[in-house]
Amino acid sequence: MDETIETGQLMATVADAIKERKLQPLPRWHFALRGALIGTGVVLLALALVFVASLIVFLAHLNGAWFAPSFGYAGLRTLVFSLPWMLVLLALLFTVLLEALVKRYAFAYRQPLFYSAVGIVVIAAVGGYAVSVTPLHPSMYIAGRDHQSLVAERFYAAFAAHDLDDVHPGVIIDLNDGGFTLRDRQDETLSIIVTPDTRFPYGTALAPDDVVVVFGDRQGDTVAAQGVRRIEDVTLRHRGRPGSMRTRDMHRGRPGTIIQ
Repeated sequence: MDETIETGQLMATVADAIKERKLQPLPRWHFALRGALIGTGVVLLALALVFVASLIVFLAHLNGAWFAPSFGYAGLRTLVFSLPWMLVLLALLFTVLLEALVKRYAFAYRQPLFYSAVGIVVIAAVGGYAVSVTPLHPSMYIAGRDHQSLVAERFYAAFAAHDLDDVHPGVIIDLNDGGFTLRDRQDETLSIIVTPDTRFPYGTALAPDDVVVVFGDRQGDTVAAQGVRRIEDVTLRHRGRPGSMRTRDMHRGRPGTIIQ
């Protein structure tokens, strides 16, 4: 009851001030412009947040850390510690700013802070992953790597994830009795040793020119594989090696070689 009385008194005071021209009502265009600016800010921040989230996912794909959790707890730990945390903090900053702008809209003003924050995080996660699987980042990365775009080259050089000691994405060159030979992203040749304890979460059927990620510590040019899985990576396939297309044609339609 007291709150109702106080609200009524406040409205009456404001009405009296307007009548006495102590307060000037703002024109409608002011509110329209304010709403348009806030709306533009929301859209731009949302796009920036989705882009940064997609870049984080792409960089985790690039160094192979994204696939490491399929090899168990050690792989999950590798993913967490290898994340580009500067980009993660930037994404959090965009999330906070976006939340502040969204709360200015009537539909979100009366909702608990938790709901709108969760909604923004879900949009960033889903949108970021969706963008990361499009050709956007791979095509830009390839253009920069091949010196076709100076802007892309400098951009991805600034954010490119560092190589990991225990995760090795690459292309199988050939198979042998003890494992296989891998050409990694730096065009280095690694000898991968496969043991009975090596995990194959997605099957053991492997063939030359398959793109794989190997989980295991590197000693010189040798990696004792704790896990191996095939992946899709157009940035590795695009680089290729002499005769790689011919090799794929030779193996097309044949069952993969089984690693014993």
